[in-house]
Amino acid sequence: MHPQTYALIKTKPEYKEFLRFHPQWYRTLNKHPEKIEEFISASKVYHGQTIPQRLERFQKNMDMVLMILKLLNNK
Repeated sequence: MHPQTYALIKTKPEYKEFLRFHPQWYRTLNKHPEKIEEFISASKVYHGQTIPQRLERFQKNMDMVLMILKLLNNK
């Protein structure tokens, strides 16, 4: 693997974990190091770090808080 690509992967543990669970990316990055942006995007999707995933998680948490508040107000 190219040294710059390897150094980038070592900087974040999420990238290392994603690479371990998806070894096809190891082969892809060996042959095409320019696809590092695609790798980072796929890793973010896998770990739920995209903006739509974060908003969905926030919405679920807000729904739960509102439900708890509603239950507490009814008592």
